[in-house]
Amino acid sequence: MFAIVDAYDAMTNQRPYREAMSVEEALKELQRGAGTQFKSEVVEAFIQLIKSNGV
Repeated sequence: MFAIVDAYDAMTNQRPYREAMSVEEALKELQRGAGTQFKSEVVEAFIQLIKSNGV
């Protein structure tokens, strides 16, 4: 779970070397990593949490 939250935070915050992604772009990127980089069930739970909070 921490890896997913950290990745989401890194993608959605501006860095000196790149612009921040939108929430939707970041969620799509997390879905692309589900099953390989991240545990699929945890990614889906995180996405549901983000969407249920109106983001």
